[in-house]
Amino acid sequence: MKFQKIISCFLTLTLVLSLISCNDKASSNNGKNEAQEKGTMIVACSNAPIHYNRNANSLAGGYPSINIFSSLLQLTISGEIISDLAKTYTISDDGLTYTFNLYDNVKWHDGEKFTSADVKYTFETIIKEKGMNVEKYINIKEILTPDDNTVIFKLDQVDASLLSYLPQTIILPKHLYENTDWLENPANKKPVGTGPFKFVSEEKDVSIVLEANKDYFKGEPGLDRIIYKIIPDESTAVQAYINGEVDLLGLPAAISPSSVKELEKIPDTKIQTMISADRQYLITNLSKKPWDDVRVRRAVALCLDRPLLVEKAHKGYAETAEGFYTPAVSWAYTDKYKMPAQDIEAAKKLLDEAGYLPDANGVRIKDVNIVIFEFAVFSEIATIVQQNLKSIGIEAKITTLEAAGWQDKMNAGDFDIGIMGGYHGPDPDNMVGRAGVGGWANFMKYNNPELEEIFVNGRKETNIDKRAEIYSEMQRILSEDLPVMPLTEWCYIIVSKNNLQGHPVENQDKIASSNYFLMHYTD
Repeated sequence: MKFQKIISCFLTLTLVLSLISCNDKASSNNGKNEAQEKGTMIVACSNAPIHYNRNANSLAGGYPSINIFSSLLQLTISGEIISDLAKTYTISDDGLTYTFNLYDNVKWHDGEKFTSADVKYTFETIIKEKGMNVEKYINIKEILTPDDNTVIFKLDQVDASLLSYLPQTIILPKHLYENTDWLENPANKKPVGTGPFKFVSEEKDVSIVLEANKDYFKGEPGLDRIIYKIIPDESTAVQAYINGEVDLLGLPAAISPSSVKELEKIPDTKIQTMISADRQYLITNLSKKPWDDVRVRRAVALCLDRPLLVEKAHKGYAETAEGFYTPAVSWAYTDKYKMPAQDIEAAKKLLDEAGYLPDANGVRIKDVNIVIFEFAVFSEIATIVQQNLKSIGIEAKITTLEAAGWQDKMNAGDFDIGIMGGYHGPDPDNMVGRAGVGGWANFMKYNNPELEEIFVNGRKETNIDKRAEIYSEMQRILSEDLPVMPLTEWCYIIVSKNNLQGHPVENQDKIASSNYFLMHYTD
């Protein structure tokens, strides 16, 4: 896949690891290192979830829940939908009936048998309680359970995007949640799942400990134990790896490109990278002048030096974003509609046409506010964008906020330009949230009736070739209106010990991202 690259750095020196001693006692009675002998993997994690019921709250679940719980289906790191609790599934010819055939040898971590009733309870509760992704399940009219191993979803209208959202919903144990407040249930703090690892303990803001589920329905995991060490600061996480206190810096630690050079020097280290379906992009506030004028937006697009963003902000660990959807979802992507190459003179001409003429100092538009949240790459992107804007006579300042404050400011429309990022897969229906009316990330207040119709038609069409044609039109409209301006394609950076194998980037068609079922030590 041309959007994927794997870089491995194998160094020959030997490093004696000094692994942390956690509450669960990572040493065996004979004094030998259990982490090395029995497969305890210590993972840096930037934050702990508020609790583990990710169906109820966007701040819940976190990366540990991916290994504790299962879903009907799972989404591989490369964006493929594969089996999880549902061994197989079929879709009726009219697209209104989805039948899932479940594995029959699944147990909850407390020993209770998993059945179709758990699936029915989970989805009906999300719909009733307006839980996470409830808007994705509004077309589910009825859920039937003819037997313990079969679940049938009846839809009131065709929704071709449905399958792509099922991996985001964990299946909850009905026997623990039924007739309780799912926000206050004790199982939210001590989760019971069907996944490859069981919850053991959590020390607040220090660590989360999981142990292998020996009865996992897909086989025994390759590790005995996972310890998520909570390290909010990236530089501290990097130093912890250098000190031998953690074994893996993966997606839970969100390592940025600026850290890679230092990590490349560490003995017995493997660095793997993969271009993902996450993208960085720029938006403008269409409810304010001058951004309501498409000529101004086109001028902004023309001034951007996107290759420089890859070189400087991403330190080469990214790719320039060209089109108006992620190329990682190849069937939906078209290269027919692209961002323009940098052309400063053409940008100035457009601003002239829009009536924004330069003053004696060459300034056309001043007091522009670029709003970002705290993240190293966004800071560097914003600085380069600020320089690009200045080259066409737009003076801007940068406001950096923590995530919650940034969200409030964007929701209030108190910005001119925003730098954003996020996952754009696994289905182009994802763009409803980013550019659709009322979308959770449509901070620019974009409203195009033609695009709204495309979103509706895209969900209704089940033929993938016809869907591709529909979403090609989506990309045409976005390229013309420029409510979003693609900047870069995000690169996953995975840093680990050489002897730690089986990461999802090494099994891209077999396992979900941050699912560590296949991970193991080679010695």
